[in-house]
Amino acid sequence: MSVNYRLAPENPLPAPYDDGGDSAGGNIAYNVAKRVNSCEDDVLRPLNLKGLILIQPFFGGKVRTESEKCIAGSALNLVASDTYWRLALPYGEDRDHPWCNPLVNLEELKVLMMPMLVCISEMDTLKDRNLEFCDALESVGKRVEYEVFKGVGHAFQILSKSQVSKIRVVQMMDCVKSFMDL
Repeated sequence: MSVNYRLAPENPLPAPYDDGGDSAGGNIAYNVAKRVNSCEDDVLRPLNLKGLILIQPFFGGKVRTESEKCIAGSALNLVASDTYWRLALPYGEDRDHPWCNPLVNLEELKVLMMPMLVCISEMDTLKDRNLEFCDALESVGKRVEYEVFKGVGHAFQILSKSQVSKIRVVQMMDCVKSFMDL
């Protein structure tokens, strides 16, 4: 694991998945967990993931969701999201690549054995995509808990100093603690 993972465009995906890292968020955590659970190499066999916490996971897809089309004023807008994916994905790939869109192959979701908590912001461009992800996990029999935090947008826990954000941060930490205590 590395605190400083390699960045796109010089190092497109899957470079950060190889490095690990702690600030790219839910997408990296999801893809690393998927790798660990599908790995047949004895090197990772002692590793046993007990759970996965995804905070506003950055997923995408070619078909636009309502929240991608409608939410204005989010810290993450559609133009920025599309740019990030264009820079990060391997050359010639689109937003329906499995590293971007985990719903293109529901069979891949079945490899995830651990329970999951997904934290979603109500006013986030990614809200609908995150909810679709949770629904897909449930549809293939996976244990997933999710919480939608009202009145806040993407990355509210680090970008907003509002009173509502401060309250939601406490609520989110309570959800994480409760999930970890299971």
